[in-house]
Amino acid sequence: MKKLLLSEKGAVLLLSASVIVILIASISTISMMGLIRFDNMKIQYGNDILQAETLLRSEQMRTNIIMQLNPALFPNSDHDVEIKNGERRTTYKIDNQPVFNNGRVRIGPTLIKVKRGRASESSSDIMKKSPVRRYAESQLSGRSLAQYQYYTMWEASENDEYTGQDHVRFYGPDVMNGPVHSNDDIWIRQTTGGNNGGWPTFNALVTTYGRIMDYSTGLPAVNSAPMDQVFPGGYVENASYINISAGTAIEIRTNGYLLDSSIDRDICFVKINGSNATCRYADIITERDTFMVRNTFPDRIPPNFSVGDSIWTNYIDVKTIEWDIGTFNIPLVDQSAFVYCQLWIEGNVAGKMTWGCADTIFITSDLTYSSVAPGEPPDVGVNVDMLGLVSEERIYIQYKHWDPDTETVRADNCEDIYLYGCFAAIGDGERELYGNLNTHYEGIFSFNYQHPHGSTPPFDLPLPNGNIWQVDYPDFHKFIFPPSPYWTGNQGFQLHGGPPVPNNGFTTCGFPASDSPAYESPLNPPDLGTDWPWLNPVWPEGVNAGMGERGFIRMYGGVQQFRRGFVHRSGNDPVNHTSETEWDLDHWHYDGTHGTTGYDKDYNWDSRIDNGMLPPDYPQVYEGLGNSDLFYSSTGWTMKVPPGN
Repeated sequence: MKKLLLSEKGAVLLLSASVIVILIASISTISMMGLIRFDNMKIQYGNDILQAETLLRSEQMRTNIIMQLNPALFPNSDHDVEIKNGERRTTYKIDNQPVFNNGRVRIGPTLIKVKRGRASESSSDIMKKSPVRRYAESQLSGRSLAQYQYYTMWEASENDEYTGQDHVRFYGPDVMNGPVHSNDDIWIRQTTGGNNGGWPTFNALVTTYGRIMDYSTGLPAVNSAPMDQVFPGGYVENASYINISAGTAIEIRTNGYLLDSSIDRDICFVKINGSNATCRYADIITERDTFMVRNTFPDRIPPNFSVGDSIWTNYIDVKTIEWDIGTFNIPLVDQSAFVYCQLWIEGNVAGKMTWGCADTIFITSDLTYSSVAPGEPPDVGVNVDMLGLVSEERIYIQYKHWDPDTETVRADNCEDIYLYGCFAAIGDGERELYGNLNTHYEGIFSFNYQHPHGSTPPFDLPLPNGNIWQVDYPDFHKFIFPPSPYWTGNQGFQLHGGPPVPNNGFTTCGFPASDSPAYESPLNPPDLGTDWPWLNPVWPEGVNAGMGERGFIRMYGGVQQFRRGFVHRSGNDPVNHTSETEWDLDHWHYDGTHGTTGYDKDYNWDSRIDNGMLPPDYPQVYEGLGNSDLFYSSTGWTMKVPPGN
């Protein structure tokens, strides 16, 4: 070995080994330096990520607040945040991008980019870009009117006429399990019935811009009512004023399917089957006709009375509904539709849909969901069905109606009705035109034909010559209509009402009372009175039990209305019955008193609404009086892959 090392070959070998050692050492040093530099870069990038996300979080919180105040303030001016660490300087460039705002959702995006350089570098242009980029979107959602089980602007009936006297109150049988809000005083009353000692029950939060009042004392209920017992869900008085876009379904008009063909029609009858709606148009035709008033005239019960002498001629604009022969279909999947004429609607809904109407909505039969049986709660199990109805005027539960499909009179709503969904009547009338009578034109959720009276139905009258006279409107041959100041004879022949009598299952005047409104001589005019023509949607119709108590409204969802509508009437309200004989529809006087009419309430909340299951394009609420801002609430912020990556 010594000889080898002292030889020429050994010297070369030793030199080679030395070079190899030096190379290994150099490579190790370079590798170590690379590892150190890589670790240093990882630490720096990690710091960049941590700092960028911290800045992003604070920026998104600021974005969220500003968007709630005014999205027009965005995009906010871009700005930089610099952090110096010894000889290093890191610049975080914050780019607040334009807010997306479709009227229902506001999204505020923020992008953060990073540059790094030496502290001595005066311009960021020569600084090196970091690969770290962070992007997030802050989202606000407007609060939907559907998120209230019960909402009103006014807690007084249409008879109030802004006097603040005709309060509609909650009482013993009323149970509310969803949020309730009114911009008026909320009135409660202890009566009989229910399971809460005669008091109503509110199991969710109740808020009012005014006070909660005890109807029996006329004073704030906190002084007399067991508030914890009545409001186990809590209550807030003098809360924020929650406004709506009264009179205009902006969201549906903007985003929905517009039935422009309905502008020049009078009725659109919609029957829903799943996600499809079959529609049929109709027009209300008015034609002048003449009718001879006779001093005696028969009806179908005593048809043996003779047709007497003519004593007057009625000139009457007869109203008929002419239905189109054809129908058309509209598929609606997570979408809304808007009708300009009256909307008659019924059916079974699959998926989400909302129907809006510029006129009055009449609910002709049950509105149910395909995923649950009628009477079953929609918020148990899997259910993606959701219905919204929005009228820019009023919503009525129809009494009876003629069905052009079956060509029969249907009375579905005279014995319970099932209503699944959210129902908003947002009409605000026209105060400048109607003055204090405007309350009769504001949006309500109510029921049709609240003041029933009997009228003589059509019948076939055999004539002496063997022909058959089909008498369509017998009362036009019995009464002078409209009542005329020029008739100087027996005033009993003027169309009038009468006091209530037990009458074929309901207590009211008119046909077919036991002593019949038919009469035998000019000295004995029809003293039992009759109904006002076409006030009953299936007029003329004799008295029947379906006119009175009509069962329960079994609702699964919520009702929102500009003014509190009646769903039950006593039949003796002095505002609507000033006498037992007077008809004066211009002042909402409906002849004689009568038995009770309408529905009991079985209102159930759909808790899916609390979790964001809403009907599409349903009206949103605003916070504050006058030109107020939409009531937006944050739904959080989300980090996403930066655009361009």
